[in-house]
Amino acid sequence: MFRTLTFIFLIISSSVFGQDIDSLRLELEKREPSERIKVLHSLIYATWLRDPDQALIYAEEAVKLSKVPNNINHLSKSLRLLGGVYSYKNNYKTSLNYAYEALEIALEEQDSANISASYNNIGHVNINLGNYPNALEYLLRSKIIKERYGLIPNLCTTVNNIGRVHMEMGKYELAKTNFRFALANATEYNNQNQVIYALNNLGQTLLKEDSVEL
Repeated sequence: MFRTLTFIFLIISSSVFGQDIDSLRLELEKREPSERIKVLHSLIYATWLRDPDQALIYAEEAVKLSKVPNNINHLSKSLRLLGGVYSYKNNYKTSLNYAYEALEIALEEQDSANISASYNNIGHVNINLGNYPNALEYLLRSKIIKERYGLIPNLCTTVNNIGRVHMEMGKYELAKTNFRFALANATEYNNQNQVIYALNNLGQTLLKEDSVEL
């Protein structure tokens, strides 16, 4: 049942994002250079799981455009997304460098959305590096900020990663609690990537739990 649901979500996600990518590319061609950044951000989200090399091209262009004086308010997010793409490409050192750079700018601007997202990115990379205590520290900071400033639609991203820390540390009940919360939150706000992430994480946790019992 679990595997069937995951497969269904993957089919839906692939179809929807394929349509989104085509329309976003058309939109990108119509925009003036100063208006392209938000479209590039959307293209990064739509492509980094399917085609991280193409996402990297979009991210690098977004950073370049964000360094123009009139667009500097987009720089923190552009750097953070560039770091995120490098994380998906398993280049964790570069990913962390961009995440910390994005965090520094966000802290200067008191930009709670990008502060919390940067903390989440740093936590995510630390999970992949096996630095679980460090990962949990940054992820809890991200969660606190999201709850404090009402960033609830994005809470699933951080809670999914908190669950991953618990799963990797063998704390399966805590992991499942976090993944179920993340799944409910992602479903409520129609965040399909995080729905799939939560389902896959739950499946991995159940498999790990079963192997321990055997």
